[in-house]
Amino acid sequence: MADLWRDFTGTLDSLAGKWTGYAALGTFPLYLFGYLALRFQLYTYGVATNLDAFDEKYLFAGCSFLVFLAMWIPSILLLLTVVMAPLYWGYRIMPAWLRSRLRSTVSRWRSRPYLPLVGGCLLPLLLIQLVLRQCVLLSNMLLRERPPEFWISSVLLAGDIAQAFYFAGLLLGAGVSVAVLVYVRRVPPPPGTVSTLLTASMVLLVAVEFLLLPVNYGILIRGTSLPRVSQIENKEKLASGGSAWLVWESKETLTYLVCENNSRTMISIPKKDSRVAVTGYDDIFRAVGQPPCSMPK
Repeated sequence: MADLWRDFTGTLDSLAGKWTGYAALGTFPLYLFGYLALRFQLYTYGVATNLDAFDEKYLFAGCSFLVFLAMWIPSILLLLTVVMAPLYWGYRIMPAWLRSRLRSTVSRWRSRPYLPLVGGCLLPLLLIQLVLRQCVLLSNMLLRERPPEFWISSVLLAGDIAQAFYFAGLLLGAGVSVAVLVYVRRVPPPPGTVSTLLTASMVLLVAVEFLLLPVNYGILIRGTSLPRVSQIENKEKLASGGSAWLVWESKETLTYLVCENNSRTMISIPKKDSRVAVTGYDDIFRAVGQPPCSMPK
């Protein structure tokens, strides 16, 4: 018992001595994910501002992103179980000759070493080009006259539940890519330069996938709701039927989107001695498409 206690205390002392390094290693991805989420969120809004190199907002945004992922992973696993269970039982009730043929087909597929490598590169490449990068093409959405119709109507304006399931689909696709990468890494690759290049390309594409996940999160999940304010300091009273939203709060300025007289304007005022009166929260991308925010045709 004494030996176990000494081993336990020794492990704690070792971890305590390295705690600073572990904390820095764990904080860096949070800052990175938070920065990507906020940077592209502002890029989508059309806010022209410089982000500081270090800001606690990045840490909070990164933590929010990881919490959102943790909330959806059990749901994705449950959905996979619901989908895979009928397939498993269908396989179990197959005739013996059909199961044998299916196993031989899988064995032939596994005997071709380049096929998993090529498939592992094509899957993340298609996800990046067709799905993950679509939101990166959006910019200046709060001031644009005619935003891209298909992606806006089918995803961005589809509602909170549809956006959450869309993001869950992105997470599932990235998870499948990781599973293929793990399988390829565990199977000895064929010797040669081609297999090395394919493996390196797969690792790079999977990394790009995971860098684009917080970008999509910042636009689809975090960036859809903005606080509506009743009045803006140092500005004349809003016109009848006009609306204003607080878009961004930096250390020195407050940036507002003002919709009045059938026009949209982005204004920034000094934060010093400013008072913000929030009256509610709105789905901003849906709100700017309604009068008085509709742009003149």
